[in-house]
Amino acid sequence: MFGVEENGCGKNFINWGCWKGVMLPNIAPLKSSMMAASIIGMLVSAFYIFPKQKTWGFTFLIFFGILMAASVLSMTYGPIVTDIKKR
Repeated sequence: MFGVEENGCGKNFINWGCWKGVMLPNIAPLKSSMMAASIIGMLVSAFYIFPKQKTWGFTFLIFFGILMAASVLSMTYGPIVTDIKKR
């Protein structure tokens, strides 16, 4: 039951070597402006909003952190979309 699996991943529950080359389904290709907006939003939230109102600053940090995580996942596991169309 907990022995070596058929794909050779070993006994570990999480073995990141088994996830190399795996493309997750349903990952949308997001624009790079979303990453830029999340970085700018986190900086503004951390240095401007958080010192004035800690509740709103923390909320915005969580929100922009989720945006950054989504854009990193899109860059890592998303499909490759080319802008060049074949004629």
